[in-house]
Amino acid sequence: AADMHVEPDGVAVLMNHSCDPNCGVVIRSGAREIEIRALRPIAAGEEITIDYDTFEYEVTLGGACRCGSLKCRGRVAGYKHLSSDVKARYGEFIAEYLRVIDAEATHPVGV
Repeated sequence: AADMHVEPDGVAVLMNHSCDPNCGVVIRSGAREIEIRALRPIAAGEEITIDYDTFEYEVTLGGACRCGSLKCRGRVAGYKHLSSDVKARYGEFIAEYLRVIDAEATHPVGV
């Protein structure tokens, strides 16, 4: 559901947002864990970052993004604001419930 909220815990709460993160988040419906995977090699001492917009439909406490990435979108606003290109690039690193929302919007039941 679009009103679902994912509450990261453990080491996930220590990860900052980046519009060009070095890690992706795998969230499966019904699972009680969040899997973090490297998207590229990470140097020793490099900050671990994730894209908050890949697991929240709409970020109500978001705001200006200061990640400094060349791919910075300027704000943290939620999945519904991501371009189709960004969504496609992340693939499995989009929370499963958000991929279901997209599939239902593309192929509505009963139409």
